[in-house]
Amino acid sequence: MFTNMDKKDLDEYAQRVIDGMQLSEDNLREMLLVTDSTELEKLHYVARKVRDHYFGNKVFLYSFVYFSTYCKNRCAFCYYNTMNKINRYRLGFEDIRNVCRKLKGEHIHMVDLTMGEDPYFHENPSQFAKVIDIVKEELDLPVMISPGVLDDNALTMLREHGANFLALYQETYDKELYSNLRIGQSFSGRIHARQFAKKIGYCVEDGLLTGVGNDVESTITSLKGMARENSHMVRVMTFIPQEGT
Repeated sequence: MFTNMDKKDLDEYAQRVIDGMQLSEDNLREMLLVTDSTELEKLHYVARKVRDHYFGNKVFLYSFVYFSTYCKNRCAFCYYNTMNKINRYRLGFEDIRNVCRKLKGEHIHMVDLTMGEDPYFHENPSQFAKVIDIVKEELDLPVMISPGVLDDNALTMLREHGANFLALYQETYDKELYSNLRIGQSFSGRIHARQFAKKIGYCVEDGLLTGVGNDVESTITSLKGMARENSHMVRVMTFIPQEGT
């Protein structure tokens, strides 16, 4: 695809992407199949040009506060899935406050409150709201929540208490692969939670997981799905095997 392009050609291609050029399935397929190191570096060059247009040369730091490792789900890729017999914890309010105090002066831009789909917090979202209150009191920073799929009422409550971002990754838009990864979980329900959160003012993040059986066609399906969703942020992660996954 980029074989015969020089720097000027690559700059022009990047600008067309920035100006809104839509990549076709064939374009995506060709990019995903690049293996030649010279052509791959040209692809990376174009990607950096597009990235720099939107983000410049800046790095934004955030800190996870993983406040519960309990989870009701059986996600095949996750160490914390409910089938794993592991030591788990659920931080108390004072523990969370102490973590926040230790984060003062660390020059982070955001706090990510992360947990599994802990039944305690899912059934008592007001307790989750107290966690957000503590972070806001101690750090006065934007808060991302990564709680799994919450219902509309819980998402509304947490937004009212100051949650700014929702991270809720689909992992894949290949429905067959999804059913093998997020066992017994609703494909459309996950999409609805992001769409509702976006509607009520969250900045929403979606994500794609690679290394879990995605072939090129599956990846194209996911890229198109993420494009349709039009979330504010997206990320790509790579599966790292652990015991119990």
